[in-house]
Amino acid sequence: MKRFLVFGTVLAMMLGSTLFTSGARAHPHVFVTMKTDVLYGADKSITGFKQTWTFDEMYSSFATYGLDANNDGKYDKAELKSLADINIESLKEFDYFTFPKAGDQKLAVLPPRDYWLEFEGDLLTLHFNSDLAAPLTPVEQGKFAFSIYDPVNYISFKFAADAPVKLVGAAPDCTSIIARPDAVPASPTTLSEAYFETLDPNADIGAQFAPIVRIGCGAAVVASAQEAESTAQKELLASQDDEGAELAAADAGASGTTSEIKFDTTPQA
Repeated sequence: MKRFLVFGTVLAMMLGSTLFTSGARAHPHVFVTMKTDVLYGADKSITGFKQTWTFDEMYSSFATYGLDANNDGKYDKAELKSLADINIESLKEFDYFTFPKAGDQKLAVLPPRDYWLEFEGDLLTLHFNSDLAAPLTPVEQGKFAFSIYDPVNYISFKFAADAPVKLVGAAPDCTSIIARPDAVPASPTTLSEAYFETLDPNADIGAQFAPIVRIGCGAAVVASAQEAESTAQKELLASQDDEGAELAAADAGASGTTSEIKFDTTPQA
């Protein structure tokens, strides 16, 4: 049941026994649109992440039911604090869905700090900061990459179309590149319930679908990213907006996914 507590027990009650089949566990039922700031220290070491996760309207409605203690029709930080506490505590078992690497070496992430929930426009958003256990120096950043995903793919994560990744405090010549893993087909494919039934429920299913963020520095890297963004890659970017709807449609029978690559060529001060 702890899996269900990650985003509230109400959702588990709503979905009921369907979660106990392997296909249902692998098939996304909650959809999150995310933005990630990669944080740098004064010495240009990567120190951690500032994360913003916005949940789909259906989950947002069920998760906040009954939390408006003063009945003013709004949800303030105090009213949402208990839910935020449950979210963060439950995420611990799953490494906070945050998986950074330097080459083949996994990088440890500390428990989130400065976390809180907000409810705006019928959508619930979780904000939190997560620090690397050890800052990654510029010398070590050549093979740095990270992904954010639910290992069993119960929750689907996609990057926001607007400013999905920011490099806060990075050198001016650094850029981020977001790409779908090679294991995911670039062209649309049918993702029926039968497809998810074929997946090993004990495997790291979410990693197969998770975009990978890589960071490079230098004029050549930035120029390459800008050139790609101005050509065919823009069409791939536009397809992401349909991803959540396509995955949701798979519950009713079938859906598709598309390849995506995104760039951020402007580090934030």
